[in-house]
Amino acid sequence: MERVRRYRFSTAAYRGEQAFDAWRRQQLLFDLNSSDRDIGLRCDFDGSNLDGVLVGRCVARIRPGQFVQARRDSPLLNHEQFDHYYFHLCLGGSIELTTHRGHVRARNGQIVVVDMTQPSHWIWPHGRAAMLMVPRERLPAQARSMHGMRLDADRYPLLPGYLRAIARHQDRWPASGASWLSHSLTALLSAYAVGATDVAGGEAPLHRQRRRIEDYIRAHLQTAELGPTQIARAVGVSRSVLYRIFAADGGVRRFLQELRLQAAQHELRTCPALARPSLGDMAWRYGFSSASQFSHSYRHRFGHPPRDEARRWHCAATRDSAGAFASGDRPHADGVDCQDAANDFRSWIRSGRPQVADATTDRRRAGDRVSLPPIAH
Repeated sequence: MERVRRYRFSTAAYRGEQAFDAWRRQQLLFDLNSSDRDIGLRCDFDGSNLDGVLVGRCVARIRPGQFVQARRDSPLLNHEQFDHYYFHLCLGGSIELTTHRGHVRARNGQIVVVDMTQPSHWIWPHGRAAMLMVPRERLPAQARSMHGMRLDADRYPLLPGYLRAIARHQDRWPASGASWLSHSLTALLSAYAVGATDVAGGEAPLHRQRRRIEDYIRAHLQTAELGPTQIARAVGVSRSVLYRIFAADGGVRRFLQELRLQAAQHELRTCPALARPSLGDMAWRYGFSSASQFSHSYRHRFGHPPRDEARRWHCAATRDSAGAFASGDRPHADGVDCQDAANDFRSWIRSGRPQVADATTDRRRAGDRVSLPPIAH
């Protein structure tokens, strides 16, 4: 029986920093950089083409405290015309996404969505994921509003389980059933895309409340006294409703601390060395009782103390500015040329593209792009 078209990639044949170099060479959709030269990466990817809809499953193991940064913005947006929507389902670990909408973090069972013609920045510490890439013309126009959204299981209950099962059992799907499976996936996503659009009365009350609460929290993030009681009073909800809205995040207090740690990390990364505040000052502004509590929480969240953040980020940014390898500097390991993997991946990715390109649509899409603010991580 003929099976659906597959693409597989593994870093098993590579050692040390060559493993990340190999992954970076074959990855065409994002510019990849790591927090250190050797992050102990072990990556395995398995993808299938279901009648133009690309489904994949990825397992990435990274040394604790390290992370991978993935960017999709100019000039990559212009160089690789990939007019798809990308759905990333966390199956373990977490992933953090920044778009023009703001910053979101997804954990197990949650999905983040990006429009691949728009800028996006990702931070992936480790974990397992299933991913779905759907051509634009297969979804309704409302899907554009999903760029940068996180889809939680309570509001989108069917999609995570469906995508997980399809990605997990790729080897069992016959080519003859690919069209049916592709149609069922896009039909489900189309229903969600229409439901995600904020039309009159179309947004769930709890979702509207959460958006209002998040706006209030972000506006008062450096108010030391900010807590559940003040938030509930300011937005006019009870403590029980507040907890229910943020139950998937472990409660509003945990959500608040996560935002504060992300803001503190961004400040440490971007503040000039001579103007960098003391840990005591940062602890007070971000609601921690002491510098030691702030440092402990920071280390627990990011795997290293806050004093090391600027140095680590500078090293990653330096590699980012260095760009990809020159054509004559391809990494090899065990006799395997990474360029061979790149060609295979390029062929698989392009197999999911529409066959006819519309230059007018390309020009309109380019005009719709927005610039992305500095990563708020």
